Amino acid sequence: MAQIALTPRASISATTARQVSSPAKSLTATAAPAAANVQEGDCLRYAAATWRKAGAGMSLSGCVKLLFDGQCLKTGAAYGRWMALTLRLVPGAVEVSGDNRNFRLLVEQPASCAIPDFQETRSP
Repeated sequence: MAQIALTPRASISATTARQVSSPAKSLTATAAPAAANVQEGDCLRYAAATWRKAGAGMSLSGCVKLLFDGQCLKTGAAYGRWMALTLRLVPGAVEVSGDNRNFRLLVEQPASCAIPDFQETRSP
């Protein structure tokens, strides 16, 4: 029976090291597209008849939460913009419009006034 001696000074060639590190790189590359699908843009708040920048480089959900999280309306509406979309907080919901006229539900707002996490869609 042959004996194998293991020595703590065994070295790995540079080629072998690259091959070993490659799987980790490919896992990172496959996970990246999911994060890359989330668009980022400027977030604006409408107040005192003026649009003011509230944040930059944000996702749609980040902008909605920045503008409206914790804010409950009993009547009326509050407005914001994210990229080319108009956001409107109304009692119990946040709505979105691509043309500033036709709004659709983006996310419902519970009685706690917190904006829950929601799936971002690209179409207004």
